[in-house]
Formats: sequence, C-alpha cells, structure tokens
Amino acid sequence: MDMRFGSTGSWMPLKRSVTIDPQCLRMHEQSAYLDQTVLGKPLDQVFGWKMDYPSRSYHIWKGTLPESPSKGTHTVTVRTTDMFGQTYTACRIVRIR
Repeated sequence: MDMRFGSTGSWMPLKRSVTIDPQCLRMHEQSAYLDQTVLGKPLDQVFGWKMDYPSRSYHIWKGTLPESPSKGTHTVTVRTTDMFGQTYTACRIVRIR
C-alpha cells in the first residue's frame, strides 16, 4: 500500500500497524452508557448485547507526511493492489494551517 501527498508527489510506502482501531476504542470508552438501566433492567439486557473490548486490527496502515508541507489544501491519495492485480485508489482532502 502506498500514499502520495499532493497531485504530483512521489508514492511512499505505508507500513501496516497491528493495533486497536482508535475509533472502535473511542466507542468502547463511551459504552459506560450501556451500564444504565431502563425500568430496572440493564441496557445490555434490553438490547441483547454488550460491546466487547476492541480487538487488534490488521487493516490499519501508517505513513508520514512530507517534512514541511506548505500551508493550504492538499490531497492525500492512497493506492493498493489486491491479490488479483486490481489497483484501487482513494483520496482525502487535508488542510495544513
């Protein structure tokens, strides 16, 4: 998996990071609300489930931006190739202040 900063930047490899997904961890930290009761019954019994602690994810990749990016709006493009040789790209817009 590679990323490119800007439309003309060079492609840089991303490194797989086996870690807990920060978004899942944030949701889990808010699960204390599930410890509330409704009509004397714990919410997890009302819903029929309780949130498990987040497991490690193998789908998080990390990279670094250029050392001194110029202020303004830029694109970050990520590309990957699957086991069948198909290449996929996705873009995000970032703003440097």
